[in-house]
Amino acid sequence: MSICFGIVMAVVGIAAFLFVCVQIWFYWINKNA
Repeated sequence: MSICFGIVMAVVGIAAFLFVCVQIWFYWINKNA
């Protein structure tokens, strides 16, 4: 495993985590609207 590959995996993981957080946030807003 190269360092570059580890950085890419970390960025993808963070992006996926943020995407899930945004989806939950929009769901929560629509539910309370």
